[in-house]
Amino acid sequence: MNAMDTKHYDVVIIGAGVGGVSTAISAARHGAKTLLIEAGACPGGMGTAGLVPFFVPFSYKPEPIVGELMREIHQRLIDLGGSNDASWATVDAELFKYLCDEMMEEAGVTVKYLTTLREVSRTGRRIESISVCDRSLKSSYSADNFIDATGDAALAYMTGIPVKCGDKDRQMQAGSVCFVAAGIKPELLEDTPELHESHSDISYLTNEMRKWCKEWEASGELKNSKEFEFHIAGASIDMKRGILRCNFGHFYGFDFTNGDHLSYILREGRKKVVEFVDCMKRNIPAMRDAIVLATPSLPDVRESRRIVGKYVLEDNAFWNGERHEDDIAIADYMIDLHALTLEESIRGGNAITEELLDTSINKFYGVPFSIMLTNEVDNLGVVGRCVSASRGMLGALRVMPIVIAMGQALGTAAALSNPVANVNIPELQKILLQEGAILDYAGTPRKC
Repeated sequence: MNAMDTKHYDVVIIGAGVGGVSTAISAARHGAKTLLIEAGACPGGMGTAGLVPFFVPFSYKPEPIVGELMREIHQRLIDLGGSNDASWATVDAELFKYLCDEMMEEAGVTVKYLTTLREVSRTGRRIESISVCDRSLKSSYSADNFIDATGDAALAYMTGIPVKCGDKDRQMQAGSVCFVAAGIKPELLEDTPELHESHSDISYLTNEMRKWCKEWEASGELKNSKEFEFHIAGASIDMKRGILRCNFGHFYGFDFTNGDHLSYILREGRKKVVEFVDCMKRNIPAMRDAIVLATPSLPDVRESRRIVGKYVLEDNAFWNGERHEDDIAIADYMIDLHALTLEESIRGGNAITEELLDTSINKFYGVPFSIMLTNEVDNLGVVGRCVSASRGMLGALRVMPIVIAMGQALGTAAALSNPVANVNIPELQKILLQEGAILDYAGTPRKC
């Protein structure tokens, strides 16, 4: 690393997805001088740059069981007109960007966008500093604690932390592209109570759009290939504004740590979105005036690198409803693994089975703090899609509400303890409970 002026912070976070944003807000609220570094141009990650159209259910229980920060974010987004109180709550990407920026500014977080991680300096069990590159070229930062919120374990990987990618053959589940379309005429959609009562019913609209994909593929208007499938992972419609938000397509056989692959997916994904919207315009009266309003600047990546950390959360945590002494949240989102190949998808590999849904409704599991820590470096924490878990459990943990709950805990811990690995767990849990987190559940599971 070249000699340069090194600025010091208590906590430096790499990545401004919801994991990085929630970690930064929590660290700063607890008095830490906090820096958040992001390679892209906005905060919010998949919820903004990725255009993911909704938060997954905060719980399948009668009441939410996610942490207080998630509830605060959701309510403030509702107040801005950027979400609703549906089970699968919608996300307006632009208002979500605004809210993330506003909450970080209120907390006193320093944010650097368009800034890329270049080098890591490690001595023994500590990261000493990092160097980054922005428009003013190279800068260096030291910190008491560093947080990897990249989604791809980029900081951890550069530091020498062992990682895994995908399955045993390094195959990764399908990625998607999300999009937003406008000019929809909801009054011309089939008049169903399911759609109009909820204003954005995900299950009805998603199932309808999946039927369209199958019909148009069968007729030859759309054509799947080995590498791409016209698939609808989820869709919602703003009935008042005529705006459609869609988690769209499946890209198979790609390495989501490979820059060339990611570039191809973004280019090809934009083509497929236009092709699909044109097909809707030809076939669906409500869509005849539709226009593509936005395509993502991030592909919807469901897995890439994940660390092998102090504790590996295995699939049994879901199936057995495991609890842990160091739990910092509880959750019940299901093991959500998308297909690896088109053939697997055709066989039903994308389906959320009744067994999974029944288990989610009737059980919950703990999220332990130790899945965010490494065995090799004491002042490094990891949050989001790259935590230490099996592929199955990562499929449950990678969603925004749970990631935000993890970020709330990790940011608090990073402010409390130098290094973060030495945080007093009972003290951390006490603070989280005081802030409205839920670490136990005494309610009655909802019946199927």
